[in-house]
Amino acid sequence: ADEGRRWEGNHLIQEVPVPYSTLILGGKIRITTPAGNTVSLSVAPETRIGDRKRLPKQGFAGGDLDIEFILMELESISDEQREVLKSLQKEGL
Repeated sequence: ADEGRRWEGNHLIQEVPVPYSTLILGGKIRITTPAGNTVSLSVAPETRIGDRKRLPKQGFAGGDLDIEFILMELESISDEQREVLKSLQKEGL
């Protein structure tokens, strides 16, 4: 699928990778829509992987676009990130 996009019936779904901290705490992310527009999206605190948000008229030919939040997978992490993750692990996260 192109940029994590797929059709479910007549709904266009675009997977959007989000860092774990943004899923839990909330924040803003930027995505590129099928029309090539860059839009800023708010991620609500405690968003779950698989949650969806509909963006009216941001799909192909003016159709709606459904965003599905997925966990961003990192290629590698820094030593500082590893230490932070160790402390989170101790706290049960």
